[in-house]
Amino acid sequence: MPDSHLVPVNRPAQPLLRPMTPETETADPARAAAARLRLYQLVSPALPVGAFSYAEGLEVLAQSGRLADVGAVQNWLEAELRRGAVRLEAAALPGLTLQLRQWQQLAVAEKMAVAEKLAEAEKLAEVDTFADVGQLADAGKSAVAERGNIAEPPVNAGGRLAPVEQMAVTGHMADAGQVADTGFKFIAQIKDISGVAPVAAPFAATPTGAAAAREALLDRDGWLLAQRDAPELRAQQRQMGGSLLQLLADLGWPLPQATPLAWPAAFAWAGLCLQIAPLELVEAYLYGWVANQLSAALRLVPLGPTQAQRLQLQLAPLLAEQAAQLLGSEPEQLWSGGVGAGLAQLGQAELYSRLFRS
Repeated sequence: MPDSHLVPVNRPAQPLLRPMTPETETADPARAAAARLRLYQLVSPALPVGAFSYAEGLEVLAQSGRLADVGAVQNWLEAELRRGAVRLEAAALPGLTLQLRQWQQLAVAEKMAVAEKLAEAEKLAEVDTFADVGQLADAGKSAVAERGNIAEPPVNAGGRLAPVEQMAVTGHMADAGQVADTGFKFIAQIKDISGVAPVAAPFAATPTGAAAAREALLDRDGWLLAQRDAPELRAQQRQMGGSLLQLLADLGWPLPQATPLAWPAAFAWAGLCLQIAPLELVEAYLYGWVANQLSAALRLVPLGPTQAQRLQLQLAPLLAEQAAQLLGSEPEQLWSGGVGAGLAQLGQAELYSRLFRS
């Protein structure tokens, strides 16, 4: 893949990536072709996320004799595509992409605002004295406000606020002559504050901006995880999501802030970074799930590679139909009837011998 297509979305100096749409595909065929190549990479079996090591209940069904031939495998996959939890995850992808984009944009804007505050404070610190002590105090309070509340302002050995902290908290200094001596110390304090997460103070205000966007994303991520009955499957989702996020970070696309996300949200972040159109992203999620299930079935069921490929082709119309339906659906309005799948996934850890992870 040419390096020109690997432009991280979280660099302030670069424009934010825009998702592919039918209009942009028509207007820019070369961009559409590049997006298709990136889509192939996302659904490639070589994607190092560990999906090949999970059977998601197929091994339990195979050992119990309920998954004995290609017909049973086809019926199982069709039922899951029509009524399983994978539908809810696929339907959530467009909304997750929007939430990730909003979080990324707000994080970039806040970083730029903090950088401007630092630049302003550094200019003030370059002179020996300040024409207006209150000017520095205002800068200090603004910089502190950018990073959240301070529960317990630091004190010096005498039990009193140190000069810089006194200024940031009270808005003035006891001795105006201390301004020149502590100017550069004040800059260091601001830089320390800007580089760490806000201190959690009692009765802290509700998060706003990028912090609020991140919390909303984590809420949706947790809701999707809760749709999976088996703790083993939730662990699988976390592991695969973490592996994909690590891969994207290594390729130059880290999240705005290190955050554990499960597989659907991580897949949405990959779609945003790789500029995949919403419909194609939903199709890829469903296609990849079917491909992984068929890969597991090859090792569990009397199912040859040719039969598996034939089955993948036979399921293509259903995949396209489900993707089109799910694209405009709200996951909270959908339902999952995968009770049998949940029971099978719960039984994976109890198998006496097994090929796949639990």
